[in-house]
Amino acid sequence: ENLRIPWELALSAKWEEPVLIVVSQNSHTGASNTRAWSISNPGQVPDAVRERITASQVFDQVREISGIGKVRFLARRIGSTITWATIADFEISPSSQTHIDFELTALRDSLGI
Repeated sequence: ENLRIPWELALSAKWEEPVLIVVSQNSHTGASNTRAWSISNPGQVPDAVRERITASQVFDQVREISGIGKVRFLARRIGSTITWATIADFEISPSSQTHIDFELTALRDSLGI
């Protein structure tokens, strides 16, 4: 399978020889996806992938929102722009989205990003 994952959607990468595991965010649903590739001659590929993902991330933290659940807040650099993503470990309702948005606004204000 020839799959391209834009760097700005990559969340993490892990190398467990001979398998490269990449977790990315689905651009349509916001949910996370895990993909794995077996690489027989990896060379510097695992290090390069991990470095590239790390370099694009400005902020990455999981926070517990009281009464709602855990949400990952992630700021990524795309060129000169910083974009924010929220990834919940639960199905998001309109009410929980309001709480997530409030937490994101407070976080952005406190960090100045």
